[in-house]
Parts: sequence; structure tokens; C-alpha cells
Amino acid sequence: AGSWKGELPPKLVEAVETFKTSMMVLDRGIKDKAFGEAEAREKVATVCTTMEDALRTHVEQERHLEKGIGT
Repeated sequence: AGSWKGELPPKLVEAVETFKTSMMVLDRGIKDKAFGEAEAREKVATVCTTMEDALRTHVEQERHLEKGIGT
């Protein structure tokens, strides 16, 4: 199940793990109504943009990842 982690750069694996954790925290916050809809959208957009930037950076640095990431 975790075999893909050995195939990716450690910084990218860390970015994916951070993304997953952040999205779980946001999901809980949305369910608990910890913030309004606009704030929730902003937080989700920020987390997604951070993940997109990490993917883009790593694809640019390691061209062989293009096929696996689907950019």
C-alpha cells in the first residue's frame, strides 16, 4: 500500500502527507462548523494550491514524474 512512497522524492511524500492531514483537519472543521463557508473555501483553496505548487516543482525538477502524476 505504501510502495509509491519509495518511488517519490521525500519532499514530495512529505507534501502529500501534509496535504492529507490538512484536508482531514479541514473536513473536521467544516463538519463542526468551526468556520463559515467562505473561510472554509479559502482554507481548502490554500491547501490545494500548496499541493499543486509542490507537484509542479517536483515535476519540473524530475521530469520522469510527469507520467505518474498526470500533469
